[in-house]
Amino acid sequence: MAERLALQRTAEMVDTAAKYAFHSKRSVLTVPDLHVAGGASGHGDAAAAMPQVLRVTDTVDLLCRAEAEVEATNALSVARLPAAPLEVGVTPHWLAINGVQPATVENAQPRRTAAPARGAAAPSPRPAAAQRQPQAGAAAEQQGEAAGGIVASLPLKHSMPEELHLYYDVVRRALQAKGGAHGCGPLPGHAVAASLATDPGLQPVLPYLVPLLAEEVSKNLGDARQLHTILSATRGLLSNANLNLIPYIHHLLPAILSCLVARKVGTGEDHWAVRDEAASLLALVARGSQQHRDELAAALTRVQKTLASSLFADALPTQYGSLVGLTAFGAPVLMTTVVPSLARFSDLFEEGKQTAATLQKPSCVE
Repeated sequence: MAERLALQRTAEMVDTAAKYAFHSKRSVLTVPDLHVAGGASGHGDAAAAMPQVLRVTDTVDLLCRAEAEVEATNALSVARLPAAPLEVGVTPHWLAINGVQPATVENAQPRRTAAPARGAAAPSPRPAAAQRQPQAGAAAEQQGEAAGGIVASLPLKHSMPEELHLYYDVVRRALQAKGGAHGCGPLPGHAVAASLATDPGLQPVLPYLVPLLAEEVSKNLGDARQLHTILSATRGLLSNANLNLIPYIHHLLPAILSCLVARKVGTGEDHWAVRDEAASLLALVARGSQQHRDELAAALTRVQKTLASSLFADALPTQYGSLVGLTAFGAPVLMTTVVPSLARFSDLFEEGKQTAATLQKPSCVE
């Protein structure tokens, strides 16, 4: 056994020495090659480097290498064991649901910045997620090293070309302009709606345009003219065949519902046209949902339930908005939501006639 082990070690050393000679472009094996090969393989030329072999007691031909015995308690107290490796496995999780990233352990959450103090400069009007922040990664790594050596990479910032930044600014100023300025000021609303309906390269800016439209609707519920401009821009987005609006429909539906069932929309009698236009947008979404039944079925069902619950509200404008909104879904929805309540509508109509007759003043005849 010892002879076989010695022959094996010698063959390994000669083979390593031959590799050194080959890489040195020599065909003759020299003594320095054997010396270097012996040092690289851990043998060297010392007799002490040869392994010591002992015969196992009560056996005939069983040999083992002579090594010092170490107690387990001494090994644990002297040597610092490395951390246990992570368990290898595959865990499925949702990256995004309807365009929104769920707050799970697997999805790293972005850092929350502190609110600016009073008197501080106002933030840039551009989308915050698209602003360039080159130092965010380095700061995150420094915080991770200070916390204990664990570095968690932040999600990548969504970047847009400078042209789309400028386009977003133009649309934002046009939607926020009062009175439809012309000339060198913001573009008129019809020009913005036409651009949104035809431009093919607006998909990267959709995550910022859709929330902008919803925010402007909530801010301008008392201005019917401004609502017409915003709804025209929304119609342009919905009519653009080059865009995929399915992940962002859930942002637009609440804004459309606000224009339909809000108690007060605009001033005077101009709110009826706003509600009609919002109903036409709802019909456009309903027609587009026929190709995406799985994605939009749940959202449109909730919209129908909301409109059906507002049919018998106290305010007549809300009732009208609910009725025209349900009409946008077609005859099947009307048969299941409006037709069973026709008797109740008749009672409300009679009460309205009696109230009008009571409030009417008799004419004075001299």
